[in-house]
Formats: sequence, C-alpha cells, structure tokens
Amino acid sequence: MKKMGGIRAGAGRPRLDKNGEERKNRYIYATDDEHKQIKEYLIKIRESAEISSATEIAADENDERPEEWPVDAIAKNEDDRYKIEIKDDKAFVYTPYDDIFIKKITQSRGVWNKETSCWTVDVKKLDAARKIMKEIFLRDDLYVYDDMLTVKIIMKEENTWPWNTPVRIFGKVAARPYRDKKEVCAGDDAAIVKGSLTISTAGSRRDYIITINEGTEILLYDVPRSKYEKYLKQAEEDDIYKVILEGEEEKTIEELREEKERLVMRIKEIERKIAVKEKQE
Repeated sequence: MKKMGGIRAGAGRPRLDKNGEERKNRYIYATDDEHKQIKEYLIKIRESAEISSATEIAADENDERPEEWPVDAIAKNEDDRYKIEIKDDKAFVYTPYDDIFIKKITQSRGVWNKETSCWTVDVKKLDAARKIMKEIFLRDDLYVYDDMLTVKIIMKEENTWPWNTPVRIFGKVAARPYRDKKEVCAGDDAAIVKGSLTISTAGSRRDYIITINEGTEILLYDVPRSKYEKYLKQAEEDDIYKVILEGEEEKTIEELREEKERLVMRIKEIERKIAVKEKQE
C-alpha cells in the first residue's frame, strides 16, 4: 500500500500530509523526555491518519451499493425461501412458516394457495406484503435489512409456552405443532439437536400447549443481530435458557483453565519485554 502524507517516523524535510498541507520545521523548548514523548505522539497521529485514509479509500473502492437500494438495506436477498412471483394481477408470496406473518398477511386479504404453497395477494398490495415480510423477517424478496446470525439455545429448565403459541425465540419460530397437533416439529429456521419437546391438546385439538424439556438444544438460523444484541443487554442469570453464538461454543472448565494459564504466561512475557525496552531507553 502506498504511504500517504509522509508517514515515515522522524522525517526531517518538509513533506505534505494527506490533505496536501506542507509540514514545516518548527522549534519548541522541551526537555529530552518531553521531546521523546512528543515524537512518539506525532508518530501515532500520523499512523492513525494513514490507517484512516486507507480505510476511506478501501471503502470507496469496495462500495458497490446501488443508489436505488433502500437506505436501511445491507445486502441483496439471495435466499429463495423469501421470494415473490408476479403473474397477471396476482403476487405469489413465499416465506418460511411464521404465525405472526400469517396473521398479518391474512389481514391484508392474503389467501393461502395450496397448489403453490404460498400466499396470494393482489399486485396492488405488493408493497404491503413486502412491508410485512420486512417487519417479521427483517428481509423481503429483494433486500436484507440486518446481519443474520446462528445461535444455539440451551434450556436451563423445563418450560411450557402459552396455550396455542409456537415456541418463538428472537422472533423466530423455534418449534411448532404439526400432524394435526399430535407432534412437535422444528421451525423452518431451526433444528432440534438435543433433547425433546412435547405437545398436549385439549378439547377438539384446537387448543395445544408445547413444553421444552430441560437440556434441550435448538439451533436458530437467520437470527437478526439487532435482536441478539438486545437480548445480551437484557439477559439475566435466571433466564430459562442460555444463548451461545455460533463459533463461541461454551468451553469446559479444563479448557478455561488452560486458556487462563496461556494468558498468564503471555502477560508475563509481555511484562518481561517491557522491562527490557525500558532498560534500553
């Protein structure tokens, strides 16, 4: 990468900074120690300016965001489960299962199409359908409006969800009834990797209730980062479940002790290097 603004430490001749302003020789009265600190501080300022400039240049070079994108969109949608097909005066809306989406699209006069397994709305209500998709999934058929994460949910105790309510975590359907409410299945963006769930019904099977057993582990996909970060701010020790971000699996106590030992050794090594440099100066 090309150096910008004469970043070289200790340069004595006039050079231009990143904004084109000439550097001049300036005299100040200072002790040797003060002079040394000034030089070190000046080097840091120039290095910071170089990093900032390089970041701005890289951002300009890599910014391929089309101007027509919505201001809050962060990427194009490439997930075929979220799509809209238009035929004549009808729009066919495809999404994963979500009970709240069903309620809202139905209120907009959406009709379930058994043949195509999607919702059908009038073309004139296409914008309304996309608005509902964005509200529920933080994406529509065109754009994605948040970073999507994968998290693991570990139940710390048995818990029963309210009557006639799918298991919903981070706004995602983690589990729901199927086979005429005789069994429980994972949501479209979930996988039950350990443990079990049970379902009970009442009356004519119209009413149901789902219970997740202690120790059950559920993977949730496409969790919006904003909802995950909101959870982190509000998480309490007595929460009924624990959340682990993908790639940050919980370590055993032996692994934690080994990591602590490595960190302690590293700190000692750094302290030794600092002591050597201080003696040299």
